[in-house]
Amino acid sequence: MKLRDRVAVVTGSGRGIGEAIALALSKEGACVVVSDIDAGSAQKTSDQINSMQGKSIAVRADVSSRSEVRDLFNKTIERFGRIDILVNNAGIFSRTPILEISEDQWDRVIDVNLKGTFLCCQEAVPVMLKQRYGRIVNMASLAGKRGGVTSGINYASSKGGVISLTRALAKQLAPHNILVNAIAAANIETEMLQAYEPEAREKQLREIPLGRYGRPEEVAKVVVFLVSDDAGYIVGETINVNGGVFMD
Repeated sequence: MKLRDRVAVVTGSGRGIGEAIALALSKEGACVVVSDIDAGSAQKTSDQINSMQGKSIAVRADVSSRSEVRDLFNKTIERFGRIDILVNNAGIFSRTPILEISEDQWDRVIDVNLKGTFLCCQEAVPVMLKQRYGRIVNMASLAGKRGGVTSGINYASSKGGVISLTRALAKQLAPHNILVNAIAAANIETEMLQAYEPEAREKQLREIPLGRYGRPEEVAKVVVFLVSDDAGYIVGETINVNGGVFMD
């Protein structure tokens, strides 16, 4: 139980990687606030945690809205009294070519993926500063490192921004025992991956040195490591989880 009695907020945790992260944190003893724009899926994940003798509440929130983000963290404090862990997982994907991206499409992806990460950090950090303890993990992407091959430039730009945000925050917060890191995941078996055409999936699979797609639970285990005491000297890093398709 590496995270016994820690309080974790996981955005976008109604399904996919976020759900796997919420479950993994709970199994290590954390109290988990499951947040998602889809209230039903958030409640389902929270109910699953509670059915396994964990402690969880579900809070619907659109992370691009300051008022909804503030409500999410207020409810977390009301229920659990502290915030030890923040996992910024909420995000939306885009494959739209540059000449077809509308201004609204650009804004929506940036607002959720980058501004949403910023807003959640801005709400959590004051609490963590008072505690002199905090762990933040931002979900970046391989697209944020190499510019995107199959994703749109709005998605790649948002995730590149998340990587830079992670480094800047890490430098400011490390002296206060708040460690900020990111994970650049790719080729994970989720609904996002299912959206690709069969031919594109076959080509993608051939390019992965491990020869298979990753599982959401494998990303979740990296999150557990980064927010535990085992990673107490890791700050400002972006960890690749992509089966070896990109190494740096």
